[in-house]
Amino acid sequence: MHFDLIVVGGGPGGAKAAQVAARAGKKVALVSDDLGGECLNYGCIPSKTYLSTADLFEKVSEFRGGFIAENPRLDWEQMKSYKRKIVEKLKKKLEYSVTQAGAEIIAGRGVIGTDGKSVEVDGSTYTCDFLILAMGSRARMLPNMQVSSTIVTNRELLELSAVPQKLLIVGGGAIGVEFASIFNALGSAVTIVEHGPQLLPHEDATIAAELARVFERKKIAIRTGVAATEEDFAQHDVALIAIGRAPNFDAQLATQLGITTSEHGIVTNEFMQSSIPHIYAIGDLAGKALLAYTAEREGEIAVQHIFGQQPQPLNYTVVANTIFSLPEVGSAGLSEAAAQAQYPNDLLIGTAPFSANAKALILGSRDGLAKIIVQKSTGKLLGIHLIGEKSTELIAEGSLALAHNMTLKDLYNNLHSHPILGEIIKEACESALYA
Repeated sequence: MHFDLIVVGGGPGGAKAAQVAARAGKKVALVSDDLGGECLNYGCIPSKTYLSTADLFEKVSEFRGGFIAENPRLDWEQMKSYKRKIVEKLKKKLEYSVTQAGAEIIAGRGVIGTDGKSVEVDGSTYTCDFLILAMGSRARMLPNMQVSSTIVTNRELLELSAVPQKLLIVGGGAIGVEFASIFNALGSAVTIVEHGPQLLPHEDATIAAELARVFERKKIAIRTGVAATEEDFAQHDVALIAIGRAPNFDAQLATQLGITTSEHGIVTNEFMQSSIPHIYAIGDLAGKALLAYTAEREGEIAVQHIFGQQPQPLNYTVVANTIFSLPEVGSAGLSEAAAQAQYPNDLLIGTAPFSANAKALILGSRDGLAKIIVQKSTGKLLGIHLIGEKSTELIAEGSLALAHNMTLKDLYNNLHSHPILGEIIKEACESALYA
């Protein structure tokens, strides 16, 4: 059977690409052996379901506003059951959305032909004019180490038979701090070992320091600037390896096809087109940004470019980065260190603590802050960083402001309701204006 487009990989990017192309009247096949991909089945959705439960538990346990809950506790088996129900509901919704758009779902593992225009699934061969590769990524492992009953990735950790008394987390990035938050709430003694100089190595130093402060108050042990030792592994019941992701692509096939690759994945242009004109790569496989929402946009860009449109390339520098630790982190644009390197001695910095925000106080969420980085000579917004209640949602305003080249005064003059958490951004702007 021949298709205008075959998409291999049913994660956020692949599913979106298939829907967009099918709605445009194209004959489309979506090949997937696990519809929803890593995000829906083993990543974004399962971990955030657990985090939501952990967050609610912490709030109930600590709230002092008149709500009395005696001896609240978390039930690991019920948490897993609830997670599975959420995943299954969203999986059915995704399947319905793809098929309703007019795309055909071919269930199974797709084997790409060396001609780059065919895909074999369970003995059947399908051909196409264009191919979008969206096979995602897998957890990186330490050298000479394999998954076992005591050494796990995010996949295995989601389904542990019991909550470990002592959990070692190797890697203090987004995945590491999210699972640290979950298992700390569940009662595990958690230790994070991060090889870099700070927790959250890619975030602004002020934000990383605030998360470290909160974690230390919660008795989460943090060691930075060192590697995990054999003794570390021996002293913990389970070790989570959270040192990043590796693209799911066969290097030998890449060579046979003649596709240019790098350590981050398949090299593409701004329209997600590989070095082979009819083959595109999106999402984690392209390695530009390992985020579900950028993968979806990349899928749209690829489809539009394939069928003769001129899509606007994605500006990755203003895309919001969100981390669902407790407290949450949201950031967009340059960190203070990066801004100082580009605009030396020409910065304004504004900060505002959540402890002074009316809605945060009402909610009992005092931890965290907002930080605004501005070019002093022009008023240009350079970076917006948040840590605290609902920061993963609040950062959308900052990302939009950066995308539209707003100035500090533009953002400050955007009125916010009162009392809301979003006022924290205006308060940080005010701090910068009168610095």
